[in-house]
Amino acid sequence: MTKNSQPKLLIISNSFPPLLDASAVLVNNIFSKYRGNMFAIGGTTFTKFDHSFKPPCETKYIRFPRNYFFSILSNFHLYFFWFYYWYLFFLVKKIKPDIIFGNYPHEVMFVASYKVARKLNIPFYAYMHDLWEENTENDRAKFATKWEGEILKHSKRVICCTSKQQEHYKLKYGIETDLLLHPIPDEDLVGLKYNIVNSSIVEVAFVGSDSSAMNRDALKTISRAITYLPDQYKLTWYPINDIPLDNLNKMGFDTSKIEIKLVSTQEMRSCIKKSTILIAPLSFKNCSLSEVKTVFSNKLLTYFITGRPILVYSPENSFHSISAKKDGWGMVVSEEDEINLANQIKFLSENETIQKEVVQMAIEEAQKRSASSQAKNLYEWVIADTMDKSF
Repeated sequence: MTKNSQPKLLIISNSFPPLLDASAVLVNNIFSKYRGNMFAIGGTTFTKFDHSFKPPCETKYIRFPRNYFFSILSNFHLYFFWFYYWYLFFLVKKIKPDIIFGNYPHEVMFVASYKVARKLNIPFYAYMHDLWEENTENDRAKFATKWEGEILKHSKRVICCTSKQQEHYKLKYGIETDLLLHPIPDEDLVGLKYNIVNSSIVEVAFVGSDSSAMNRDALKTISRAITYLPDQYKLTWYPINDIPLDNLNKMGFDTSKIEIKLVSTQEMRSCIKKSTILIAPLSFKNCSLSEVKTVFSNKLLTYFITGRPILVYSPENSFHSISAKKDGWGMVVSEEDEINLANQIKFLSENETIQKEVVQMAIEEAQKRSASSQAKNLYEWVIADTMDKSF
């Protein structure tokens, strides 16, 4: 890099627009407001995609055919490590970045990007959307154990998403980390206000997928809690992919008052602004305990800007519960009790004063998370870390 040029940041992320998984949305929110020189290398995940969801910069993709054979083959992606390494090696040599921003999850591409950075003596940022070693098993766990400590202790920066995640890595590795809050696009922060809902139906809305590691037992409890309430109460579920009610029944859900709505992202956002309550559950048992304690769910970014109150249903030591209690952006229920949960849902749905207080604090939380402010922090790190190379 010359004295007067902008340092080039290379983003290497398997999850990247137009893919519509949580990590792609998160990374895009940051880099859509990044004002420095950047280039990206994206990958292939077998999830939903939307071609209107444009990448924030020029992007080269490592593509595999999106068919049944390759979706099965993706389960053995650990064996593709050297393919990723050499593919990235030759791409990075052409791109000539000053810093590489590696995004976890998708461990194979993440490790390959780190190894390329080390080989070419390029500073590496490890962006940890989720915990790694704690969320894997079998061969993936061995791979994580081999690489996690190596990468996190030798990266130029380790970037976390929550203060609890920072505490986790400080305790585990004795390292200092940086923090980028989950960002909200600046344009979504304009004109936020409490939305009045006049409906005879009391709709408890949930956005997201069923996950045995993160929310299944909590969602089952919610499904049963709703049945204790009057007939006008229902749980409306907005998943990314369709979830047949028969499947939920087999897993132990009470589906008598559940409605599944499979709609576009824009339609979902419009719908939940008319809901009575938005619910944010995390598992209490049979889950990834460390992840539940440290995670920040992407759905909250959408919830914060709806003008409707949030009910957080999660363990009291989770970041969700701690943050919502401290900053007031959600009413917290931390007891695993169907009747108590039903009573708290009813209380919040009937108390407009509390609703307005919760919504106001959610708006303030949203403002703290503007994408431009988080992108500015990242840009300042890039400038600082390339300063010596500028002259």
